[in-house]
Amino acid sequence: MHDANNLEQRGIPTVTIAHDNFVAAARAQARVLGRPNLKLAVMPRPMPTWDADTQRAVCARLYRQVLEGLLDHVPAAAR
Repeated sequence: MHDANNLEQRGIPTVTIAHDNFVAAARAQARVLGRPNLKLAVMPRPMPTWDADTQRAVCARLYRQVLEGLLDHVPAAAR
């Protein structure tokens, strides 16, 4: 969260990938840093029973979250 905060202060958009067990802690830390709206992409807890299709689906969802979070920084007219 500190790295994301430092980059955002420099005008560099960020999305922090957070494990689903740590989302509340990440949001709390972002609030303490004065940036409650830092973007998060939430990664579910990996399970050893996931097959390749499940792994790909999880990665695809994570990718979309990162992309959407970064695009939130871009004015709609520029997309």
